[in-house]
Amino acid sequence: MKSALLLFLAFFLCLLTCPAILAHPMGNYSINHYSRILTFEHTIRIHYVIDMAEIPTVQEKVEMDSNHDMSVSKQEQEAYREKEADRLVQGIVLNVDRVRIRPMLSSAEMQFQPGAGGLDTLRISIDMDAALPADAANKDRSGAPGSQQSSDAVHYADTNFPDRKGWKEIVVNAGPGSAIRDSTAPAEDRSRELTNFPADAAIHPSIETEAAFTLVRFVPATRFSTASHPATAITLGVDRPETMPAKRPKTPRDAFTELIARKNVSGWVIPFAMVVAFLFGCVHALSPGHGKTMVAAYLVGARGTVRHAVLLGVIVTVTHTIGVFALGILTLVWAQWMAPEKIYPILGVASGLCIV
Repeated sequence: MKSALLLFLAFFLCLLTCPAILAHPMGNYSINHYSRILTFEHTIRIHYVIDMAEIPTVQEKVEMDSNHDMSVSKQEQEAYREKEADRLVQGIVLNVDRVRIRPMLSSAEMQFQPGAGGLDTLRISIDMDAALPADAANKDRSGAPGSQQSSDAVHYADTNFPDRKGWKEIVVNAGPGSAIRDSTAPAEDRSRELTNFPADAAIHPSIETEAAFTLVRFVPATRFSTASHPATAITLGVDRPETMPAKRPKTPRDAFTELIARKNVSGWVIPFAMVVAFLFGCVHALSPGHGKTMVAAYLVGARGTVRHAVLLGVIVTVTHTIGVFALGILTLVWAQWMAPEKIYPILGVASGLCIV
C-alpha cells in the first residue's frame, strides 16, 4: 500500500513539472482572420490573411487531395490556392456610399507551417484592390483651391467562415492622397498579421468582422495631420503589408508532443507510453463519474466477491470505450454539416441532461 502511494505521488509530481501541452495559440479548431485596409485616392487595397489551426488544416488537406492518394502534390496545392483565393475574395463585402464595390484579386500565397503533434497549420495571404467609382470622387467637394476633398462612407465586412471561432481583426490605414475619419477599426493591429497573438488572446480574442469609416480623398498628406483631427485621423507612417516581414504563429512545441509524429521511435517509447496511459487511466478511474460510487455501493450491499467486482469493472470499461468511439464517430459525421466547436456545447448539454 505504501509503495502504491509513493508511485502515485511521484506520478503527480511529474504532472506538476510537465509543461503545458498546447496546439495553435488560438485553439486547434480555430480559423483566424486578418484584414488590413489601405486607402488611396482612387483605390482601396485589402491585405487579407486566413490562418487555419491544425484540425481545419487536416480537413482542407482532404479537400486538396483531388486524386485521393493520401498526399497533396504541388499541383493540387496550386489548384486549391487559386480556387480558395477566389472564394475568399467573394466573401469580402465592400460598400462605398451604399454601393457594393467588388475587389479584384491581385496576388495569393499559401504555405503550410509546422503545428503541434506533427500536424501542419495553413496560412493563406491574398491581396486585392477595389477601384473607387469616378462619380463618387467628384461629389461633395469642399475646401480651398488646391485642398479640395470629397467624403465617402465606406463599410467593410468579412463573411468568410462565419461559424468558425478564431481571432478576427481589421485594421484601417490611409495611404497617399487620402485620410480616414470616424473609423470603427484601429490603425494598429494587435497580432502582427496573426503571427504574434497577445498573451490573453484565448480569453479576450478580437472578433471584429465589420468596419466602417469615412474616406476623405484629394487631401495632400502634408496638409492633413492628427493635430487637426485628433480623435479620428490616422497618420501615414505605418507598416504596409508588402513590407512587413513574413513570420509564423508561435505554436508551442516540445519533444513530448512531437513523439506522436515520429515514424521511427526507439524501443523504450512504446512501453513508456503504455505506462503513462495506464497511469492516466488510473487517475481517470478515480475521478467522479461513470456511476462508480453506485457500483461500489451495490457490491458492498450485495456482499459481492472479487469475481463480481472484476466482471463489473470489465463491463464499465467496455461500455465506456464503446461510448467514446461512438461519440467520436458521431462528431466526425456531424462535423460535415456543423463546425466542431459548435458541436461540443450541444453534446455537453445533452450529457448534462442525461445525468439529470
